[in-house]
Amino acid sequence: MKVNVLISYIGLPSDKIGSWNLMFTRLLVAKPNLFTHIICPKSSNYEDDEKYYYVKPPKINSYKFQKIFKHYRYRNYYKQLKKILSRESEITINIVDNINMLFTIHQLLIKDKNRDKVRIIYHLHGFDIDIHNKVDFYNAVDNLLVLTNTSAIIHKERLSDFNFCQINQIYNGIDSEKFKPVPPCVQKEIKKRLNLDENSIYYLWLSQDREKKGLHVIINAWRDFSKDKPNIRLLVIGTDKDKYQESQVSFLGKIPNNELPKYYQIASFFLFSTLCNEGHPLALTEALISGCYCLSSNIEPLPEILDYGNYGVLVDNPQSSISWIDHLEKTYQDYINNGHRFKIPISKYSLKSWLSNMEKLLLE
Repeated sequence: MKVNVLISYIGLPSDKIGSWNLMFTRLLVAKPNLFTHIICPKSSNYEDDEKYYYVKPPKINSYKFQKIFKHYRYRNYYKQLKKILSRESEITINIVDNINMLFTIHQLLIKDKNRDKVRIIYHLHGFDIDIHNKVDFYNAVDNLLVLTNTSAIIHKERLSDFNFCQINQIYNGIDSEKFKPVPPCVQKEIKKRLNLDENSIYYLWLSQDREKKGLHVIINAWRDFSKDKPNIRLLVIGTDKDKYQESQVSFLGKIPNNELPKYYQIASFFLFSTLCNEGHPLALTEALISGCYCLSSNIEPLPEILDYGNYGVLVDNPQSSISWIDHLEKTYQDYINNGHRFKIPISKYSLKSWLSNMEKLLLE
């Protein structure tokens, strides 16, 4: 039997907001036997299952202490891993988006002469790795899993003179049973339940409110764009309700993922204003699958996600409110005159494909 070990610094299954922990929770539910061992902290909804090896966070959080004793932060994870290694001749280790954990596990395996027994798959849920010595990173990884072809190309170009690791690419998958377009009569019912005006055109922005997500740019653009359009409203999910006070804007705070589909379904437009490179953002993809008219920053790898303009509109100079105003005006008029003209294939970014591809990668 293939021995697959998942090592996570977040407790699983997880109900926290975040893309990769959400995806892996779905994987654990859909494919409960795929991982033979899971090393992680206890989550709020932890399972009493013998395949889980629970670890406690380090008692000392001092950065100086951890810098001196560089393996201290993740030593409890490695202790649990050693128990598995003592019983198995070969295993596959999966590490998700934690470079420091990767280096600790890799170096301790070498120290204990166990590195040859292990295949390490590193799941990169960002766009690129943010470290100076990238050769050390690739040398620590046997398989690097990235989310987009744009990201894969960057890593393959770096590895052209080396042969340290294999690059694999799998898109995130969306549950199309939950995230899907609904007819106008259902939209009307949802708006009624949410106490929203049935005749307004809704725009949706959804993300964590950090500067790199660009909400401040959207708010500045909205002030000008909405002046002569009393029939439009902007719904903002993910930020404190009281942080901003804006006309024709409703700040809804944080909303659990299982309640999000109805907001996508009543939104005519979705605005994705990131100012940085993303991995494969779930929010934008959920909006596409739900039938929203999407406007997205023209920053890699988002052109690939929108099929270079075939699934939605790419906004050049997304850090500029003027650029957003221009695209908002054009798409509003286009929508009024022509309706929603973008269509995405039903099978694109499907959860079923993601689950199947992940299983294939882990069992090969």
